[in-house]
Amino acid sequence: MRFIEGMEEYAPLFYALTWHNKATSDNDGYLPLDLVENFPANTLLHLAAKSLKRDEVIYILKKAIAFGIINIFALRGDSLSENGDFEHAADLVVFIRQQFGNTFCVCVAGYPQMHPESPSKKLDLYYLKAKVEAGADFIITQICFDSRVLINFVRDCREIGIQIPILPGILTPTNHACLEKMIDICRLDVPIKIKEDLTRMKDDDQAVRKYSVDLIVQIITDVIRNGATYGFHLFTLNRLSLVAEICKRIESFKAENL
Repeated sequence: MRFIEGMEEYAPLFYALTWHNKATSDNDGYLPLDLVENFPANTLLHLAAKSLKRDEVIYILKKAIAFGIINIFALRGDSLSENGDFEHAADLVVFIRQQFGNTFCVCVAGYPQMHPESPSKKLDLYYLKAKVEAGADFIITQICFDSRVLINFVRDCREIGIQIPILPGILTPTNHACLEKMIDICRLDVPIKIKEDLTRMKDDDQAVRKYSVDLIVQIITDVIRNGATYGFHLFTLNRLSLVAEICKRIESFKAENL
């Protein structure tokens, strides 16, 4: 499949795929899942809590099992719908465990710079711990461009008893417009210097590529050196050559330093 071509040699633990699982009028009220049959077995399938009913979750997860997929990313989601049965991601995690036991490996989201709707960092960590205690197996963080923030986030999680693996979310900005779009969609907090640097070189694609790869490699190696985590979730945005270049440089770093 196109989205994994070129990445097989790096043997990723999983491929995370965003898809819209909101109920429709198709397939007896459910979004058709036929395409899932073509996904790799190590797909991390997204489920957005706020837009789902209990029977929809059961339907989707039974389909996933039939297709050999057992990795689920339980998110609250940004839907404004009031018709769903799950107000928070933790509620969805609880339901998955109640209905399917330990059949699924469940991932939840963490926010190194705090969720934009959270009133405090302390409360944000409290809600993350609630998701973990509900039965989450690992955490993927929101995209972050500051290694120190990521390192501190992992430390704070460990201090309050969150011991499951934490994978920092890593995005390689392909240009200034890409970064601005992701800031708007994901409400990211990006260091001013990075925004200014990409603005300055926005008409030089090669300069942007080199800058972005150097930036991400530095962030990842900083985190590895600190020992905070050895796993990362790389957002590709269909730019697999950039991700492949980063992987090669990280492998070289590990061979020389670890």
